[in-house]
Amino acid sequence: MTPRQRDVYLYVRLFWERYGYGPSYLDIAYGLNLTSCRNIGRIVGRLTSLGVFEREKWSKRTTKPFGVKLIRLIQK
Repeated sequence: MTPRQRDVYLYVRLFWERYGYGPSYLDIAYGLNLTSCRNIGRIVGRLTSLGVFEREKWSKRTTKPFGVKLIRLIQK
């Protein structure tokens, strides 16, 4: 895994933990201070083919780290 791929993976994982759904490519680009969403799509596609991410085709915001179970903590 390249350093950029690791950054994208960590960002997606933290986004899932915080919000409970996957980030858009624009969210990832903004969060990593990048200007091109196309590169994000290429990186996410590569990580998906490696089995690091799961995605549903033709759906938005479905990128998530493989095997993540959503657990929401309710803060009082």
